[in-house]
This record gives sequence, structure tokens and C-alpha cells, in this order.
Amino acid sequence: PEFVIGEKIFVFVADKEPDSIFGDNYYIAGLEQGKFNLDEEGKAINKDPNKSLTLESLIGIINRIHSDE
Repeated sequence: PEFVIGEKIFVFVADKEPDSIFGDNYYIAGLEQGKFNLDEEGKAINKDPNKSLTLESLIGIINRIHSDE
């Protein structure tokens, strides 16, 4: 994904996978699908319009993932 200085974003970060092409680095999970722009009030906009949702829905997803751990 591309990043712009000053944009407000949320990203899903994947853990290091030394045997992958990413090597010993963290990376954006899902690449472009793992980045959400939060500049518009109440919206979490993904590059794929089908993945965009409300900020409230994104928070709900994060809470469900966190509670499953």
C-alpha cells in the first residue's frame, strides 16, 4: 500500500515470517486490503470499495479478533 504524510490510517500488521519474501520484517497483512484510511469522519475506507466500512464496524472486528485470542 501507499502512504501519504499526514493521512490518518489503521493498518493490520502481520508478524515476521523469516521464510517468506518479506524476510525478517513486519508487513501489512493483506497488503492493500490491510490498510484503512480514517480521514473521513466515521468511515474506514479501503482501496477496495467492497472492503470499506464504518469506523464502528472496524472497531467491532478488532474487538472480536482480540477477544478470540
